[in-house]
Amino acid sequence: LRGGLGPPLTREALSGKPPAGLVATVLYGRPGTAMPPWQPFMTQDEAQWLIDRLQAGKPPAASPQGN
Repeated sequence: LRGGLGPPLTREALSGKPPAGLVATVLYGRPGTAMPPWQPFMTQDEAQWLIDRLQAGKPPAASPQGN
């Protein structure tokens, strides 16, 4: 979550950023960057849930199966 190909996804890095803009970035990606669009695989509600968790500093836990 500290970045690599893109900016960090920590609570501090996302603080103050509008959730709607972050959801749009997840769903539609960022052309010209390593951020792909996830809309084919994720609903608006799922993207909102993900952003809410990241902004709260509680990223989703990995599943026991490693998925």
